[in-house]
Amino acid sequence: MALTFIMLIPGLLIALALLAGFIVLLVKGGAGVRWFFAILLLLTVIGFFGLFSMRVRKISETHVILPSNTTAAVSVSQGTAPEIVKSDVVWRQGLEEELVPDVYSGTKIAAYGLGVQLQETFAALPQMPKRIVIAEGNGEIDIVLLEQLRRGLKFILPDVDIVIASEAPEGQVWISLQLKDVESRQIETPEIQNADAIRLSQLLQAGSRGVLQAVVQSADNKYAKQVEFDNCLWLYHTEKFRSSAIGHRWAVIASKETAVTKEQAIEKVAEAARQYLTEQVGMQNIQKIDLRDYGFIVDEYTQRLQGLSGPIWRAAVLLELSPERLQKLGRDKPVVIRNVRKTWAYHIFSLVGMILLIGVLSMLVNALTKGYYSTVIAIVAIGLVGTFVLLMMLA
Repeated sequence: MALTFIMLIPGLLIALALLAGFIVLLVKGGAGVRWFFAILLLLTVIGFFGLFSMRVRKISETHVILPSNTTAAVSVSQGTAPEIVKSDVVWRQGLEEELVPDVYSGTKIAAYGLGVQLQETFAALPQMPKRIVIAEGNGEIDIVLLEQLRRGLKFILPDVDIVIASEAPEGQVWISLQLKDVESRQIETPEIQNADAIRLSQLLQAGSRGVLQAVVQSADNKYAKQVEFDNCLWLYHTEKFRSSAIGHRWAVIASKETAVTKEQAIEKVAEAARQYLTEQVGMQNIQKIDLRDYGFIVDEYTQRLQGLSGPIWRAAVLLELSPERLQKLGRDKPVVIRNVRKTWAYHIFSLVGMILLIGVLSMLVNALTKGYYSTVIAIVAIGLVGTFVLLMMLA
């Protein structure tokens, strides 16, 4: 680097001498000479900025391939279950019964919530029934869900007799329950490619999502109410998820406090995941974007809970922490840091060089014009420096 800089000094002196000669011709020459050198100077500046932009992109996009025997300072053991980092207050059991979620976390809590949300439906009836029958139908719905529905109804209608029967009797208000639009919740682990090994992407089952619908039949009318559910195994049933995703090391990072918006909840949990990953790798300067670039974030979960004081949000992310993925980050991150430092060094060197060049040219022009245009020259010089800084930032 030092040798290259020394070799550039004669070239820089020659360039300054040529520029001084051009300025003399520009000031002393005729109109044709001025136009020629003005156009030449403009093309030179445009060419310099073009080469500078290409150089900066080349530095910032450089990837260094390290030898295959390079190892990162990472110690990873295959855990028996996903490590969970979350607040017992924000994720405590029973919170979905106290508040109203936009999407329930499972079918059981959805059945209970559906019973509670039927309050408006029964309030719209001409008169409140003394007895409500929950019909089993053909046995397609688990009796546990019917019992949860009855529990939710009992919460809003404590004085009404609510029973579960195999058939719907005539002349009484009865309710049927249906599961609709149920689909598997699938996640895909990103592929890992490094010098040691290649791990292909995998498609894993991570739960189910769908709609739970209740139809209320009165003597003269029908009413329907439905709620959505999203059963996320890795967040609510970690042992079941682990048994279906053998061969990976997982970590669940969930909200430690609630947020007022979805974006804020995601931002907070992403920062918590970044801090967790920093501790795992044992190195600083890990950014939140690295979580996605290196495939650590496999799945996300967000939920809105409506209360008397307004909506609140909580979020969680599933991290895949295989040794190969952590080692790849440990190898690549120092290279990225070095490239960033090189880019900033090149920025600073270019800026200082341009300021010196513009300063020398300004002094030469000011001397040749005997100070008559010193104010204009100073404004032009400041404008050129500002333009260079702007183009450097955009590059």
